Amino acid sequence: MVYLSYIIDNYKILPDTNIFLHAHRFSWHNNELLTDGPPSHNPITPFGDAVQMILRLSNERVAREGYMNLRCHWDPGCPVWLHPNSTELELAKQEQQLIGQAWLELFPFDPIPNELSQPCCAQFALSAERIRQVPLERYVWMRDWILRTELTDYVSGRVFEYTWQYIFTGRSTVCPSMHQCYCDGYGVCFRGETEFDKWFEIRYYRNQAQLKLDHWHELAQSAGEAEASGNETTLAYAHRPDEEEKEALEKEVELLEAELAERKKAAIERGKHARIRAAESGRDWHEGDGF
Repeated sequence: MVYLSYIIDNYKILPDTNIFLHAHRFSWHNNELLTDGPPSHNPITPFGDAVQMILRLSNERVAREGYMNLRCHWDPGCPVWLHPNSTELELAKQEQQLIGQAWLELFPFDPIPNELSQPCCAQFALSAERIRQVPLERYVWMRDWILRTELTDYVSGRVFEYTWQYIFTGRSTVCPSMHQCYCDGYGVCFRGETEFDKWFEIRYYRNQAQLKLDHWHELAQSAGEAEASGNETTLAYAHRPDEEEKEALEKEVELLEAELAERKKAAIERGKHARIRAAESGRDWHEGDGF
């Protein structure tokens, strides 16, 4: 409702780049590599920062693509997500059973696609040119549909979550490469998919080491409480972990965090160069083209 109302109200005076996103700043569905979270930020479940996404967003990519999903990560939503013709109930995809009927109402002249896929979660950027390729009357009609439909707000919102890409690109599936999205879209370039995946592999090992370290502290705390209680039964089951294990885990976490930081810093530095961004995204570039 808010997205469509913005387009309808500003259709003739749109800025070159238009950003549509949720009201909250920190969320799991923002891009994980663009983090600048509060002190309580959990590195194992990183919350991306919407401010960093906006600051680093490439207006040039938005202009080239017309429509850009702000989330680079495929999960959830890609490579295959909804099957509009399916009659099976899936709790994580409650809209799947209903989207076929909704499609007939929203796009009565277009066949129902076999698949609808794009990265979640209804946050994207649009060029003014791309918005105006759809007649104003269509936006008004779609907003009226939201008011008329008997679907709950939750389900009708989920219907749009996986049809925005169709509205603005005419394609039912839009799942761009994750590493290219980060590089060309936000200037974080890892020299290709292999190095991009390597960063997340290292983060996985760092997280596993952190979980083990957290468990060590839990055991140490339990042992300390047992000793303080003086209860013989409790003491019999208490286990004080090895200090050397703690030191080894702390060192492992420290080294892996340093490697992650260094790789990310290098990727951001590479992303400052227009030629590198173009090469990693697989598009032509000539001196003077900018980004």
